Amino acid sequence: MNNLYDRAVRLYEQGQLDDALIPLEELAALEPGRADLHAAIAEIHVRKRRLASAIEHYTEAVRIAPQWAETQCNFGAVLCDAGQLTEAEIRLRIALRIDPALMNARYNLGLVLTQLSRFEEAEQCYRHLLALHPNHARAHANLGLVRQYRGDIAGAVVSFRRALELNPALPEARQNLAYLRLVTNNFEDGWEKRRWIHRRIVRPQHFVEPAWNGEPLDGRTLLLHCDRDADNFVQFIRYAPLIGGRVLVRCAPRLCKLLASCEGIEIAGDEPFDVHCAVSDLAMFIEQIPANVPYLHADRARVEHWRRELPPDAIGIAWQGSPTQFEPLRAIAPLVSLQIGAAIGDLDETAAIISALDLVITGDTFIAHLAGALGRPVWVALGDTPDWPWPGRGDTTPWYPAMRLFRQQRAGEWPAVFAQIADALRRRR
Repeated sequence: MNNLYDRAVRLYEQGQLDDALIPLEELAALEPGRADLHAAIAEIHVRKRRLASAIEHYTEAVRIAPQWAETQCNFGAVLCDAGQLTEAEIRLRIALRIDPALMNARYNLGLVLTQLSRFEEAEQCYRHLLALHPNHARAHANLGLVRQYRGDIAGAVVSFRRALELNPALPEARQNLAYLRLVTNNFEDGWEKRRWIHRRIVRPQHFVEPAWNGEPLDGRTLLLHCDRDADNFVQFIRYAPLIGGRVLVRCAPRLCKLLASCEGIEIAGDEPFDVHCAVSDLAMFIEQIPANVPYLHADRARVEHWRRELPPDAIGIAWQGSPTQFEPLRAIAPLVSLQIGAAIGDLDETAAIISALDLVITGDTFIAHLAGALGRPVWVALGDTPDWPWPGRGDTTPWYPAMRLFRQQRAGEWPAVFAQIADALRRRR
């Protein structure tokens, strides 16, 4: 039996995980009362991302040896990873009753409580952990996230900074700190941190040509490309006319015609270029948000077509999740769906419809950015912790002057937000 165990250990250390399972499972069949074997088998399944099998063996391990705090902790971590948060909390609290100083159990409990939106308890959990382990960088980062969710922005910044002092390469701390800097209009620091993230975390595009760093082009050609998604192009292409020089844009085909309406750019083909830049990095090199709104333009003939086709005073709507929140608005004005791919065939047609509408009402969607870039009146329903383009606590944003923001006061309270929108819409009529 010792030979079987030694062979399993040797194979495990060599990284041959599935081969290591064979002697471990033979041993577990011969000695079914050994919790250590079930825990070892579970660990291999975790590393191979077979969570259901891991849960099965951890269940057996803690049945045999319920007093093993570390096994209870590991079981809780797997349950958390599998989305079984209530069961994960139970296991982690059992682990802490057995060993209140078990660091990983308290850390994982903080993760579970955060995912359950029990932010006050999560904060207490991380503070308890940090009182015992003050140099735990990830705990500081997670505490910062919980403080951010609770609306303590200044405290969250302190926690993220401390996490980065302890581990300067910690991506989640740097990413969240960049987000908070942008939310609080500290654009210079926020852009710099965001750029660091994109270069190290977001899959980079590889170019032989050098990156552009904001210097005069002096006759060179600049290629703009997208570092993440279409929202970035629509939001940041406004900077292109201020660059001064030949600017090519490489984008998804569905964006080409729309972006071509922006002054000072050409859609890239196969022609050569000298330097390149991610479109969102433009904000680092031009200090002020350009006020050239609208900077995208729909086809005039299609706009006139839709003005004839749409009901008078029609309102466009776009949503994430269920559209049922918009139902109270239907009694006030005719509603037109702007969901791309359903009622609308393509992006250019969407832009034309938006330009023909009296108003657009949407959640935090691509349509919000598109309507803003087209200079159309747009109302945006935001959660209690909105994304960084909607900074502060007011109802306006420096990015889109024709936009009005409607914010949740408490997490999940969408009916109150849409009741406020309905009241504003009645007054607008």
